[in-house]
Amino acid sequence: MLFLIWLAFSFFVAKLATDRGRGFGAWLLLSILLSPLLMIIVLFCKEDLVKEEIKQKQTKAEAEERKKKFLEKIRLEELEIAQEKEKEEEALKPLKERKRYKYLNYKKESGTLTQEEFIELEQIMSQ
Repeated sequence: MLFLIWLAFSFFVAKLATDRGRGFGAWLLLSILLSPLLMIIVLFCKEDLVKEEIKQKQTKAEAEERKKKFLEKIRLEELEIAQEKEKEEEALKPLKERKRYKYLNYKKESGTLTQEEFIELEQIMSQ
């Protein structure tokens, strides 16, 4: 009769161990060989592996979320920089065209370009 109570408590300890992320068989065997009372004390002195795993998953998920937000922020900043650069290019475009026109005019006046070449290049630049 005492052995059956011992065995029942050993199964109880093994079930508790399973609920805390430990192996059923090892804890059952140790409870039977040593003492269910001793093993339940040892079990509660050890950390709960299930809770630890949940905590690690939460920490990992939070880190992934922070990383995702950070990368999104960087992407938006890069997009803003690209848009600003594009606006600057657009603002400088008329200046560049005037510079080219002055250069063509200079070549025409110095005799390097004929009137026909000047008109042809001017048409190409305006496209």
